Amino acid sequence: MGPQPAALADAGRDPGTGVLLRSVGLYRDFLSGPALAADHRRHGGRSLRAIEIATLTTRGDAECAASLGRYMDRLARGLASMINLIDPMRSCWEAVFRA
Repeated sequence: MGPQPAALADAGRDPGTGVLLRSVGLYRDFLSGPALAADHRRHGGRSLRAIEIATLTTRGDAECAASLGRYMDRLARGLASMINLIDPMRSCWEAVFRA
């Protein structure tokens, strides 16, 4: 099947450059601890590990909370993409019956 490109909702979401294989826009590059740390640095945060970002988020650090929020957004999009891959007919029929 190969690498899966990240599903981005709009042009305002910049996938940036992946941290694992220097690719662009693949889930494997955006759903990892190093990816969370790189995203945090890219958006003006300190150089922290993923566990430190999570810990500081629980202590009220706004920059860390924003980084973790972006990570959770990417995780949700990845899960939605996998659900569509596993059961595309259900997704298609739901769209038909909603109309």
